Amino acid sequence: MPINPKFKALLKDPSIKFTIILGSGFHRQALGNNSILSNWEILLSRLTHSKNITGDFNLDFEKIVLDQFLYQKDNTKAAHYVERDEKNKLVSFLNQEQAYVLKESNRFKYPNIFHSSKISDIVSLNFDTIPEHLCKADRKKPKKENKSSFNKVKNSDNTSQSFTAQITSFEEIKLQNESIRFWHPHGSIDKPSSIVLGVSKYAELVKSSIQIRNHYKAFEEKGRSQELKELTWLSQIYNNPVLILGASMSYIEWAMWTAIVHRNRNFAKQENKKCEKPIFIMMSPEDLENRARHQWFEPLFSGLDFNEQWTELEKLFKIK
Repeated sequence: MPINPKFKALLKDPSIKFTIILGSGFHRQALGNNSILSNWEILLSRLTHSKNITGDFNLDFEKIVLDQFLYQKDNTKAAHYVERDEKNKLVSFLNQEQAYVLKESNRFKYPNIFHSSKISDIVSLNFDTIPEHLCKADRKKPKKENKSSFNKVKNSDNTSQSFTAQITSFEEIKLQNESIRFWHPHGSIDKPSSIVLGVSKYAELVKSSIQIRNHYKAFEEKGRSQELKELTWLSQIYNNPVLILGASMSYIEWAMWTAIVHRNRNFAKQENKKCEKPIFIMMSPEDLENRARHQWFEPLFSGLDFNEQWTELEKLFKIK
């Protein structure tokens, strides 16, 4: 059978809900590989006249910022202001593309997998908010909620607008009488300052991820009351079985790897193993042959290309 039997068994369990880590492959399935939503090289190329995008996108962005800083005519802007302007441009491009895709949504077949009976959380690695819009009947701008347990504990005038508070906010959308939460740890186009791109911002994200992890451990070790349920994007990766869809999980994803490594450490003791939920990932046939690269995850399917895997997922998540 091409489907992982562990995934199939969990899918049948009515008490189980999944957390999805969603990458740009979700857009690639609907839009192909020539959209700025599905192709990082094309997206960053929009910021520069140079086509020298290497694929190491953090350093590519740093080079774009440095070039713009060096070539500015009046030489008055500090580099961090140049970085802010480049991110604002990037957000403008993404907003335009998102508006076009949503307007023409009948032309593009996005995988229909967001069913609240089996999915509790979407942790998006993308900057856009198309999945939220596709789930909302009114298509209004998503409203972020600052209701995570991290923000409730840390809430003050000083932290409410902090970077960590921004990336632990979520939008909750009610579907089929249940809800799905949408998280954007890399930031989103709703708030350009939250966008995680470049070396220093990724370092800040790792630092914030460790803060959130320490918050999680404090809940776990001190046995906090049920009045304040543990709820962050990281807790939903720790506590639920996880599906990594449309994301290769390259080592540039520092924060996700920080979360996953600490997740594995958390369940390393033999007495904790029984509580550990699996992490499944979409793999190409080539990835399946290179098991060393994905020793942290279990293949969701075998013998299927990505198009076939998305199609199979739609069938499996179809509401009966």
